[in-house]
Order: sequence, then structure tokens, then C-alpha cells
Amino acid sequence: MALRRFARPLAALALLLCLDSIAASSGWRGTSRWGGRGLVGGKGAAPAPAPELVDADGAQSAADAKAAKAVQQQEWEAQRLKKSLTARAALDKLTDPRESDAVAAMLGGDGPEWGPKMPRGVEVYCPVLKLGRTNDPDGPNPSTFARALNTPYELRRMDWDSAMRDELASVFVSGVWWSGHAPATPVTMVTQATVDRLPQLRSQCRSWRGGLSVALYLALEQTDISSGKLSDANVRLLAKAAAHVHNFFLEIERNGTMCALDVMLVLEVFVEHKAMMLYPINVLRNLARLQARTPLVGLVDVDMLISHTFYDELVSSNALRGLLLSRAANGTAFVLPAFETYGSTEEAAALADHIVDGDKARLMVSVKSGQAGPFDTERFPQGHASTLFDKWYTAEGGPYHIEYGSRYEPWTIVDRVVAPWHDARFRGYGQNKIVHVAAMNASGFEFMVVAGEAFIVHRAHSHTTMRLRLVASKQLYDAARITRQPSDKTTIYGHTRELFDRAQEEMLAGTFRPTLDAATCAGLATLSWFSNVPGGGDNAKCPPTGGA
Repeated sequence: MALRRFARPLAALALLLCLDSIAASSGWRGTSRWGGRGLVGGKGAAPAPAPELVDADGAQSAADAKAAKAVQQQEWEAQRLKKSLTARAALDKLTDPRESDAVAAMLGGDGPEWGPKMPRGVEVYCPVLKLGRTNDPDGPNPSTFARALNTPYELRRMDWDSAMRDELASVFVSGVWWSGHAPATPVTMVTQATVDRLPQLRSQCRSWRGGLSVALYLALEQTDISSGKLSDANVRLLAKAAAHVHNFFLEIERNGTMCALDVMLVLEVFVEHKAMMLYPINVLRNLARLQARTPLVGLVDVDMLISHTFYDELVSSNALRGLLLSRAANGTAFVLPAFETYGSTEEAAALADHIVDGDKARLMVSVKSGQAGPFDTERFPQGHASTLFDKWYTAEGGPYHIEYGSRYEPWTIVDRVVAPWHDARFRGYGQNKIVHVAAMNASGFEFMVVAGEAFIVHRAHSHTTMRLRLVASKQLYDAARITRQPSDKTTIYGHTRELFDRAQEEMLAGTFRPTLDAATCAGLATLSWFSNVPGGGDNAKCPPTGGA
């Protein structure tokens, strides 16, 4: 382990010294995924063109002028490479897994610079930044999408007790950014995160070159909501968050080698600080799924990286695309085998990046050496045991069938319309994905594991204070059950476990239907890519019209 700890930094240092030497001696035009447009200079701008090379007094001969120009060009190239390496170092710092523990830290200060200039083809709707641009006013666009979801919104009291009574999140879509790059596969990966998790999202976007739909979340505290509007302080926070998202979107869009990113910024207002840990994970999953416009969606979390070779396989194989489309439309959930890497947080994150840049053979080298393995097998083995990893290791050809097991919680590819929706009552940590997979099983879904080059790898990161509190809540709940003491159902984990137990009873009785929030229901009713498709929300419960 000690050798592995130092091998990678030493190799990186040797590479940088080698590049520096090459640049200094030959004027090499080194390019990299980190040194392209959107990073050099640190403000999302393309690299400046080479300066004009002028013979100041006109006295040099043509040969001397040519030689001087070559020297000057070489110096410029060396300077350009130095900037590229500096940009890469800055990006490595941004993608370090030790992200900020609080959104407030990210939004401190004056906020980032931003500008309305955007690449060709992108579409944006963000009133707080006074941005609006669409390619098709009469078709699907960010403005109609946001307005549809915001139709039932009301600024209302949300505190801890309200959530424990299962009052659903009242969320507002404050900005939407859509990529100008058309995805080359029928699969859009769908995920969610808080706005301070952009480093993790960047890593995921680098691993998947297809469509990626994301709901980014901003929780705001405001004790006085009598005006029905955000306070001036919260408007400023929202504007800073939107500027961060805008800059991030432009960085990804200009890169050209990352995902085709569609992202929305979603806010929720709380009247007490304690309740801000009630992250509405399933609401956000549903909103991100609503934004997807391909036939299939991959239901993943933001800390999961997707293998590059799976994307290549999807693009090149008509047979694989056809199989996924036809089987998913008839109620099959395709499981993406999930792995994790070991070592310190930094080592594990770097190894995850390395593995997904390669293929299944590269993953298997790490598995056989003990540096990687199936996801979460020690802490929660039943969560992924049904995937049958030993079978996947040697599987060739198409997907294989598996049996659902209790408390199974894989990440899957499903039909965008046919699959059950996530239950909006589940907030925070615990049961939220398990109940969704159980609902698929209860509704007759078949589970198949995608063989070939399809796999995902967890990218290690430090846990937020919110996550640590929620884990502590679970530990207290589990301890009470083991000692047969009454469990506290007013904790977030205790409450979600009670919700899950009730849902299981309903599944056994054949009466379970996931509860949806008002924004999701409004989208299902009005968005053309859902409202015109039979079955879009037939098997879900929506709140009464006019309320959230």
C-alpha cells in the first residue's frame, strides 16, 4: 500500500517534467482534455490566439525574420503548455474528492464571473441571471419545461415536523440549461446533487459522453415567508448559485469530450435550519428524469462513474441498442454492475477515474489485485448480491437474467416512461432507492445484468456533515431494533424505514403506488414528451390540484 501511495504522484511528477522538457526543446503543441477550451485562463474562455510576430524595424533579412519568428513561436508554445498544465492542476484541485461541506462556503464572497455569451445550439432559461435562449419556441425548450414544473409552486412553510407528516417538498425550478450536443445513444443518464457537488458531477460527465440530465439542489433558509417571496439575501444567494451552474455548464459544453449536459437548478425554502438536511432525493430524481428526452434513462447517483467502453459499445452495436429498447419497453430493468475502489479517499478516487477510462479488462486487473471489488459488499451485502458478480466476470455476449432479492438496490437502465417513479415521500438517507427497485419487482419487472463492457465505479469522496448525521440516525435505529427497544420514528432514518415498511405491506397487497410531488405531476400532465405517451404517470399518486 505504501508503494502504491507514492507511485502515482511520482509518475505524475515525472510526466510533467518530461512535458516541460519537450516543450522547452521543440515547441511541441501539447493538447489534453484539461488544456482545451473552457479551462485555460480560468474563466471559461478559449486560449488566446498566438500573438502577431512583427519585424519591428524591417532591417532583418527574410531568413533572420523566419528564424526569429520560429523562436518567438517556440516561446509562445512553451508558455501555452505551461498554462495548460496550470489549468490541469487547477482542475485536479477542483475534482479532489475533499469537496466543501457546505453550500454556503461555495457561495461566499462576490461569486464567479459570468457572461451571456454561449456556444451555438445551447438553450437556457434563467430569469435571475436574465438569460433566455431557445432554438425552438414551439417545441421542447428550457422555458416551457421550467414553467410547466413551476405551475403548482407555492412558497409555504416547511419544517421538520411538516416533513415527518409526509408533506411533500415544494420545489421551484429557477434555471434550466440544455446542451447543444445531440446524444449519440438512446440512453440519458439521470442524476441529482446539491450545488456544492459540481466536482463530482464533472468527474461523472467526463466518464460518460452521452446525455446526462441533472437536478441540482439549493436549500434556502427563510423564517419569514409571509410575503410569499424570497428575501433579498436569498435572491442574492440564488443568483450566485445560478452563476456557478452557468459557468459549469459552459465549461462542459465547450469541452467537446464530456457529456451532453442538461441541468436544472432547483430550490426549496425551509423555515428552520434543522430541516435543511431533508434532501428531497426522490423528488430530484423524478425531475431529472422528466428532463430526459431519450427512450431510455440510466438511474445513477452523482458519485458513480460510467465506463467509457460502455458508451462506445452502445454507439457501435445496433444489436445492443435494439435489445435494450425492446426489452425495457416491456418491463425489463437492466442492471449496471457496480464496483468500488479501495485505499485512501484520494487513492480510491484516482483509481476509479483510471478504471473507467479503460475497459472491463482494466477493471478486472484491479479486482484481482484487491484494489477494487463489488460495491458495498462488506457494509450491506444484500444491496448488490443479486447482481451475481462472479457470473459477470466471465460473461460473454448479451445480458443475463437474475432473480430479485430482498433489499436489492442496483443502478439500472429503464424505459423513460414505463418504469415506476420514485416515491417523493422519501427524503435524506435510507430506503429511497431500495423502495423503488422493490416497486419495480412488485409491478412485474424482470431484472437483467448488462454484460460486455457495461459497468460503473463509485468515485470516493468525503462525506458531508449531513450524511454523517443521517448515518448516525441509522445506527441509532439499528441499535434499537437489535436490543428490541422502541425506535425513534421522528429521526430521518427512522421515518424513512417506517415508510418503507408500509410500502412493503402495500406491495404485498398489490395496492402500492408511489406518491409524487406537485412539480413532477405537473410535468407528467403537460410536457409533450410525457403527456402524449400512454402510461406516463398512470401508476402514481399525485397531490390534489393546486397544492404541493
